[in-house]
Amino acid sequence: MAARMFQQFQGTLEKGVVSLFANIPIGGTGAVGTLVASKNQGIKSVVRNSTGNYTISFGDSIQGSLDKYVRLLNLNSSVVLGSVSTVSAIQVWSDDAATGSITIQVVSPTAAGNTAPVVADPDNGAVIILCIKLKNASV
Repeated sequence: MAARMFQQFQGTLEKGVVSLFANIPIGGTGAVGTLVASKNQGIKSVVRNSTGNYTISFGDSIQGSLDKYVRLLNLNSSVVLGSVSTVSAIQVWSDDAATGSITIQVVSPTAAGNTAPVVADPDNGAVIILCIKLKNASV
């Protein structure tokens, strides 16, 4: 643990801000690997829907509970890979935080000389790191 004094409160006009962090390992053909519970607290499951398209459900995978939030505030993403990743962006495909999930879409350039975006699976062995900010208050 870092030996620093972290401040407890964050200055924001939004009430009930919740930060969830996801660590999603990717296998061949975009398959989701086994989620490590300690690295995915508040993440119930991640399901691949189609090429590069994943639904992230909020809650507790052990108890099977689903957490619903008022709305999605922000999503920050990174891809961890020991070489240059083909992923150029990760976008929010749908915000269903009120029903307990969001869907993300992975985007890559079409080809080396063509930067037009297309849907794509992340590289085999990549890990998608997400910081998901949610609102947990109706005021």
